[in-house]
Amino acid sequence: RIILVGRRHVFLEGLTVRNPNRSDAWPTPPDVQGITLAGASDCVVRRCTVDAVYGITAYLPGARNCYVADNTLQGITPWTMEAMGSEGRNLGEGIEMTGSGNVICHNRVEGFRDGISFMEDDLAGEQASIDVYLNDINIAGDDGIEADFAMGNCRIVRNRMTNCYVGL
Repeated sequence: RIILVGRRHVFLEGLTVRNPNRSDAWPTPPDVQGITLAGASDCVVRRCTVDAVYGITAYLPGARNCYVADNTLQGITPWTMEAMGSEGRNLGEGIEMTGSGNVICHNRVEGFRDGISFMEDDLAGEQASIDVYLNDINIAGDDGIEADFAMGNCRIVRNRMTNCYVGL
């Protein structure tokens, strides 16, 4: 697990992150994360391979002006009838962030509850000026991209979603 909580101007490039707590058992504890960017600003996560239940996350206070690109993320949710929908046996988030000014592009995300997700309800910070484009999302038991709580000026374009219960 890599923790960049509150860090500024850190570049992670070409790393392989395998969460040692990863388990194929269900339900899996929620603390099995790959890379955490909560409170980070002006950071880059590029060309990394992340094999974890929660791939790249930025919980409150959120990340600002971060660039998450060209990564490969692998989760544990299979493409089965039991895994489908919000009540399905699915777990994990590929990329889950709150905060403004972030760019999420050219990532390959597979095997999560949600492929790419903005935070929801009380966990949503300032979710504005976010770009999500040219990502390849496969096997999302619930949402390919969940942007329910986008707050404005968010561009979600040219993403490819395959085997997702709900696309966007």
